[in-house]
Amino acid sequence: MSAATGRRAQRAFTILELALVLALVSLVAMLAIPSFYRQTDVTLENAAVLLAQDLRSAQNRAAVRSVSMALIFDEGGAGYRCAEIGPSGVPRHAVFERSYGSDAVFEGVVVTGVEASPGRAIVYDRNGAPVQSAAVRLEFEGDWRLVHVHFGTGLISIEGSTSDWLDDGL
Repeated sequence: MSAATGRRAQRAFTILELALVLALVSLVAMLAIPSFYRQTDVTLENAAVLLAQDLRSAQNRAAVRSVSMALIFDEGGAGYRCAEIGPSGVPRHAVFERSYGSDAVFEGVVVTGVEASPGRAIVYDRNGAPVQSAAVRLEFEGDWRLVHVHFGTGLISIEGSTSDWLDDGL
């Protein structure tokens, strides 16, 4: 075996070959990822779990900071925001916001019903306890999930859930 043959056998990939492979992988991802999130069950289930996690976050923030917190749902059903409630009962600055229309993963998800009082808000007191039971209905392409907040225990459940999500109370 000559030295030239041995060097050819150990030849590495060229930059062009690596760039072509990277372009191919990017193309496959570009086509596959949107079709994965177009699946009704994936999109709606993830939106419901995110809402449940945001409710838990608002509850924990209320208990830790000893302030009332609320998740306030937009009138048009496009999303919600978490805000601290001031002494006068008026929401102050938003802690965080979710907008389904501006997040490509959740585009098309709509809040179609909020059973809460006052108005379209789920309120937690200074101790992190919900002031009442509440439910939020999410819909996407004809399917739905109902996220419940249970008065007394503060536990959160998702009616119609297809995942293994379970509220651990934290």
